[in-house]
Amino acid sequence: MGSLIRFLNGPQCLFCIKRFTNFDITFHIHPFHRQLRGKKKLGKAAAGMVNVQLLEDVPGYGPKGSVIPVAPGRMRNIFYPRKKAAYVTQEVLRDLKKREVVMERDFTFGMKNLENEGSSDDQDAMDMPGRPRSVNIQMDLLSPQKALELIESILPDIIPFYRTPISNPEPKTRLEDVAIYGSVSVVDIAEELKSALGATDEGARVVIEPEDIKIIDDEGRGAEAEGDRIKVLGDFTVEIRVKNGGEVKRIQPLNNPSFHQDNINKMATAILSRKTGVIAGDDVQKLFKYCQEKKFAIPAINVTSSSTIVASLEAARDAKAPIILQVSQGGAAYFAGKGVANGKQEASITGAIAAAHFIRAVAPIYGIPVVVHTDHCAKKLLPWLDGMLDADEKYFKEHGEPLFSSHMIDLSEEPVEWNLETTAKYFKRAAPMKQWLEMEIGITGGEEDGVNNEDVDNNALYTQPEDIYNIYKTLSEIGPYFSIAAGFGNVHGVYKPGNVKLHPELLGKHQSYVKEQIKGAEDKPVFLVFHGGSGSTKEEYKTAIEYGVVKVNLDTDLQYAYLTGIRDYVLNKKDYILSQVGNPEGDDKPNKKYFDPRVWVREGEKTMSARVKQGLSDFNTAGQL
Repeated sequence: MGSLIRFLNGPQCLFCIKRFTNFDITFHIHPFHRQLRGKKKLGKAAAGMVNVQLLEDVPGYGPKGSVIPVAPGRMRNIFYPRKKAAYVTQEVLRDLKKREVVMERDFTFGMKNLENEGSSDDQDAMDMPGRPRSVNIQMDLLSPQKALELIESILPDIIPFYRTPISNPEPKTRLEDVAIYGSVSVVDIAEELKSALGATDEGARVVIEPEDIKIIDDEGRGAEAEGDRIKVLGDFTVEIRVKNGGEVKRIQPLNNPSFHQDNINKMATAILSRKTGVIAGDDVQKLFKYCQEKKFAIPAINVTSSSTIVASLEAARDAKAPIILQVSQGGAAYFAGKGVANGKQEASITGAIAAAHFIRAVAPIYGIPVVVHTDHCAKKLLPWLDGMLDADEKYFKEHGEPLFSSHMIDLSEEPVEWNLETTAKYFKRAAPMKQWLEMEIGITGGEEDGVNNEDVDNNALYTQPEDIYNIYKTLSEIGPYFSIAAGFGNVHGVYKPGNVKLHPELLGKHQSYVKEQIKGAEDKPVFLVFHGGSGSTKEEYKTAIEYGVVKVNLDTDLQYAYLTGIRDYVLNKKDYILSQVGNPEGDDKPNKKYFDPRVWVREGEKTMSARVKQGLSDFNTAGQL
């Protein structure tokens, strides 16, 4: 449930904005004019920064060979992958400290100099060895009118903030009467504005600080909507202050038709009998139907350990979104342990069951609905599915629902007739438990988890409408709890732009054909699934969701995201993890707090969780609870 901050078509007043010519936009969030001079800063990175050595001239940072502090995120995501800089070892840092070398970023490097750079004495001083070089630079002031235009064109009309109500509101409760856990402050708003503006080079030139923002209490909510803090749900007008000779400009707030007072009772959880934890049966069907109505899809995250599970749950909880956690045959075997034999799928069966029980145990404390799913089960892996269905039926006898919310059977490499016949056989076993079954028709290209379709004919990647209708007709006679992963050019993995040609518009043709054949009233009678989602564009996701996709698989991007956190930790703490005792701070200093797996594994969880949040935003899943 969310408290919404409404922004206007443009800001309501003016403020002064400065920039350096060709200024690097990434540092717009933090003040960067502070110079680090004292000996305490020699050979040492600023708080929250990491020291790196530039491998090439970088405007706004310094010449090749310079050792400077930069933000870890910039190094991790830009400088290191593009070979612009390398991490600096502790030995090098100690040497620089002995030589009293000041390591600081040169904001003027590569910038436009003034014609008069100062006297010859100043020039001589700048050229003295061991002294930081500084030059005058051209300051280009952005006009207030230009600032207004940038903010108006870049900022959305509405930016949501999601907060949990202190108590469950009754129907028809006024939003302003619903208190929330954790207020929304002008600091929170400023950070969201910076993030939105920083998405473009032009917008990143705009400087907004908390003191430039004021919350306007148009509806007289008093202390619950003070000038710098919001404590209840609802829509609020925000004044962005921009200085211009003392003049303050304001415009009337826009009407916001997208959020109504009864929305409290219309979020996804309102339709579910079980609000948190693992859901099954009718709740899964209701959730997927709600996805189609509200035009969002749920990311399905391939999990392989308790660590990847909690990283995913954490992201969904923070984004107020449902989530699908799925295990593949290989991921399930890994969950049981790579040292366990798997000749008869025993490790994969045991690992999948263990993962399902673990998710059922921890999911409720995250306060979100979770679908437990199993991924691609090809013909050769059917014994794995048989073993899991045995566990489902046992669990069903004891609890009235299957252990897993759903399974996927993927016989897309087989003849269509055999695919459908075998899928129907398994669906007849799952349907009495109201267990969801996902099937695939049309091959997903690429390679994933031992299933390799890299060399298939491209025509096989596109499913025909007649096949979709035939599947729908056959499975509907058994039960309503099924979805179809239809091929529209999907490929597992991440490939160079242009190498994969997705045609999500084909999904619309599938829906229209089925609707016509069954003479139905619904425009989207089929629940569709998007496989091979990593690397796809937001527009492709949006189009697919418009045509009834309710689930999008994410795996490759998340594997890499998990790696980056651990990789960067190891690189940054290398001299603290080479031995149990002894580090740059002293030969007798213990290193346990650095090599404890809970420390460095957690770094992988953080970066994976951030990427899951991105998916929840891309698929419009965030804020649906």
